[in-house]
Amino acid sequence: MKVIMDADSLIKLTKAKAKEVILKNIEAYIPPKVVEETVEIPKEEGYPDAFVIEANLKKGLLEVGEIEEKEEVEEMID
Repeated sequence: MKVIMDADSLIKLTKAKAKEVILKNIEAYIPPKVVEETVEIPKEEGYPDAFVIEANLKKGLLEVGEIEEKEEVEEMID
């Protein structure tokens, strides 16, 4: 299963200590903006979750991916 995660779900799974188990069983992708929100900025502010999420990226449990917009999906949203 492929999943695109947002910052909220990633942070909550990290705090619940459930993220690694889940990431080992799915293909998880995060947009570049989520990396900024969960790793880059929080690391500067000293949040420990940021270092855990960064380690998951380095291990390949999470991948950064661009999300391409599909016309038919955008039509359904509208």
